[in-house]
Amino acid sequence: MNKKEASKRTIEIIKNKNLLLVISLLAFLFLFSSSISAAATTPTNKTTQEQAALCLNESTEIMNNLYSNGFNILRVNDTIRQATLVYSSQVVVKQRQGRYDFSGVVASCEEIKKIRSDAFIARDELSALLKFYNDSVVPGMNTSTIDALITQMQDDLQAERYEEVISLIDKTYSEISNVKSSYTTLNVFYTSTARGIKAFFEKNWKIVVGLLIVIIIAFLAYRTKIQKSIINYKINSLSLRKKTIKELIMKLQVDYFQEGKVPEGEYNIKTKKFAELIRDIDRQIPLLKEQLAKIDSKTIEKSNRNIETNKTDYTNEINQDKSNKKVKQKNKSSKIVRNKKNGKIKKGKKS
Repeated sequence: MNKKEASKRTIEIIKNKNLLLVISLLAFLFLFSSSISAAATTPTNKTTQEQAALCLNESTEIMNNLYSNGFNILRVNDTIRQATLVYSSQVVVKQRQGRYDFSGVVASCEEIKKIRSDAFIARDELSALLKFYNDSVVPGMNTSTIDALITQMQDDLQAERYEEVISLIDKTYSEISNVKSSYTTLNVFYTSTARGIKAFFEKNWKIVVGLLIVIIIAFLAYRTKIQKSIINYKINSLSLRKKTIKELIMKLQVDYFQEGKVPEGEYNIKTKKFAELIRDIDRQIPLLKEQLAKIDSKTIEKSNRNIETNKTDYTNEINQDKSNKKVKQKNKSSKIVRNKKNGKIKKGKKS
């Protein structure tokens, strides 16, 4: 055997050894990975059950924590009860060698953790919002929309709808800003308007006072006519309404008796309702006519009183004239008699 053949054989031996080593290494890795996966399969299921049991205990602690912090726990308690039922049923399935799954229990526990987080966030953010609201409110500001949102959030907090509270927080902040901005704008408008009105009155107060006096005098002069016009308008409106209701009754009767479009129950209800409306109108119209008659009687009485007053004044004037004439005649007669007496006295002295 020469050197070349010996070297070739040595190389072949080395290659064969390397190949066997690689095959052995691959086989070892395959067996090792298989053993790891097989070993991991059983503990995983066992770990899931243990996790479920642990998370149920942790959820109970969360519920006690929420209760001690003043939160309602009905929602959390219901979730724990449902999760406990799922856990018990899966334990039974496992004991019977069935296909079990504890992931639903873990999901319920995660939900309870989120409820706790949302509860504290909702309460803290609502407290901060109320402080901001109280600092922002100004007397005279219309806060009805803000108050409605705050009431809704407080109700949601009591009902454990914490996610609803969190979703309304930003909306309420925006509403406070909008109301405050509107109030500021209106306040500026009212201030400028008040200044303009004040300046107008300062320049034209005589004209305004004169117009008010004219309006008051016109109202007093035509007050009776205005009242009668208002009452007549009400009477005409009620009469028109009564006519319309009667037409509706006639149409309802046609639809029920002739065409059969209306059920008997609906017909009876509508007929009763229409009859009540008509009775109410029939009650109002006589009252209005009575008011109208009272106004007319007062007007006639006042007119007669004025006529009698005028007659009395005229009679008094005539009697006064007669009395004055009699006094004048009496004075004139007295004067003539006096003059005659004076004339006789003078004649006696001369003689």
